[in-house]
Amino acid sequence: MHPLESLTNLDFSGSYMGESATRKLAEIFSKRLFSKTKILNLSRNGTGEYGTRFLMNALSTNKACDGLEHLNLSRNGMGSGFRVVPKCITSESLNPFLRTLNLSNNDIQGNVIHDACNDLNGSLPHNLTNLDLSANPFLVSEVPCREAASIATIRRAQRKAERSGKRHNTRIFPLRSNNQPSNTTTNY
Repeated sequence: MHPLESLTNLDFSGSYMGESATRKLAEIFSKRLFSKTKILNLSRNGTGEYGTRFLMNALSTNKACDGLEHLNLSRNGMGSGFRVVPKCITSESLNPFLRTLNLSNNDIQGNVIHDACNDLNGSLPHNLTNLDLSANPFLVSEVPCREAASIATIRRAQRKAERSGKRHNTRIFPLRSNNQPSNTTTNY
């Protein structure tokens, strides 16, 4: 066993790797060297669009992180790289365990949200309880009704979990003014 395989918490926050170093990190994940990682913090790394695509594809294939529960990709300027996120988080590799996904402050625009929500088809990972999309510059006028249906799907899942005795702390942020993040957590 490689020594890196036993690490459960990886924090690369603020390292500003950029797209090329993120691509190299994605290759390492593809080799399953961090397969036991439960918490991965890659915030403030400037992964950009392509770095995000490489990373998410690596994490969602080949069980790169068997039990990843918390993924922080905030403040990376992923922009349209967000398009791959929904497909990747619903993959068999990430879906069973992922509970927290932080995508705040990533310059995610309304048209990108539209495309990504079309890929979701209403199916979020069943364990996802905290999805943070705050401080992204999309407006309600840019986001069609289908995305509102996705938010309704999240709320229905929250209510269902509440009825079964589970507590959900899913943060649903208003689409009207995401340049001013909400600090409230909605408990259902």
